[in-house]
Amino acid sequence: MLSKKYSRKVFITIVSYMKGILIFLLTIILYSCSNSPKYDCKIKIRNLLFEKYNIFWESVYLGERNCQAIKVYNPTDSVVNLKGITELTDCSISSKTCHPNNWVNKGINIPAKYCDTIFFTFHTIDTNKLGLYIDEVRFAIDGHEQYQHFVLKANIQERFKPLSPKEMEIAPIIEINSREHDFGNMYGGERKTTNISITNKGKTPLIIRKIETSCGCTVPTLANRIIPPNQSTTLEIGFQARGKLGKQNKTITIHCNDPQTPIVKYSIRCFIEK
Repeated sequence: MLSKKYSRKVFITIVSYMKGILIFLLTIILYSCSNSPKYDCKIKIRNLLFEKYNIFWESVYLGERNCQAIKVYNPTDSVVNLKGITELTDCSISSKTCHPNNWVNKGINIPAKYCDTIFFTFHTIDTNKLGLYIDEVRFAIDGHEQYQHFVLKANIQERFKPLSPKEMEIAPIIEINSREHDFGNMYGGERKTTNISITNKGKTPLIIRKIETSCGCTVPTLANRIIPPNQSTTLEIGFQARGKLGKQNKTITIHCNDPQTPIVKYSIRCFIEK
């Protein structure tokens, strides 16, 4: 028969062991809860919690599909409808339970206490959208349009297939006569222009896909978009010094079909006096 002292010792050991197991289980439960998807959703918009509302693709290539996701949590006790107001031509929106075609028609019905995932799939073949792409997705929650929108940003580029040595020999080659221009001192409301010569040193036509500027005060005017071999065209850059003061630095980005140099940057600067 076991002594009372030994029985007490066994009891204490069992209690300590059970206590250790209980602490271990509680740690796992708390860790699981803290890493639950709903805890990533901290931005409140009406009665839903969103992980974020800005989506940025660092590099998107023409003709290729790129997907990003946003988690959204419904903390209420009833189903909440999230529905698109505008439809984008270059981005389809879906979820685990919503087909892309239903984003505007029916939207996403998010069950109570449920964390859903919204997928944004970007795809474009439009060369006019090369460079920085920015757009907004308007949406409504339970029929109420929201002031906050999803903001989409992407750097769109053209991916060139690997060329053989013979193809490289005849590929277009872009050359510009300068990479920067200083307008010097300017006064408010004054407008100045400078011309850039763009030459095709290759053996097939050079196509200027798009010209983008870092500011609306800079206006590019291109004489010819398609430049035959060994010929040149003129790009006029106009700068309007309105509503600005002090030192100014602006960038013009030229997108073209030169496989070696598809992007060329040109800088202008000036100092605007009072």
